[in-house]
Amino acid sequence: MLRRFLITLLFCPLALAAYTLPPLAGEDQFGQPCALSGDTRLLLFSHDKAGSHLAMEVIERLWPEGDAPMQLVVDTRDVPGWVMSWFMLPKLRRHNTPLCLDELGVMTQALSPQEGQVLLIGLDNLSIEEQAGFTEVDALTGALEQIPRP
Repeated sequence: MLRRFLITLLFCPLALAAYTLPPLAGEDQFGQPCALSGDTRLLLFSHDKAGSHLAMEVIERLWPEGDAPMQLVVDTRDVPGWVMSWFMLPKLRRHNTPLCLDELGVMTQALSPQEGQVLLIGLDNLSIEEQAGFTEVDALTGALEQIPRP
């Protein structure tokens, strides 16, 4: 309980606009360290299985080639190692969408407090410009359809 309070307190400034994100900890689906750059415009955060499935369903629907213009941060702390290596990683490696696997779940829990919610964060040079939470496929799809295509 105290840990959750401290984590919430630590990430409380994220609710403020123009707050710069801390560095992401963890690895992507290819075992490389997660990295954000000033070019990163969108982040999706999910801290549970339902939110992850919601995010991946929308990404697969809108970007079937796996080239979504965003970074998806997924909480994997409750996933057994054998499930991760045998099933999840092979599936995730088929996507070119940048992923960050949050093995400790610290950032994803603090940023996406509701069960089944995906938090969409708009960035400008790593500063938070806007954020919104989604729990339904159609609502998240509508929001992501507004992204200008290259």
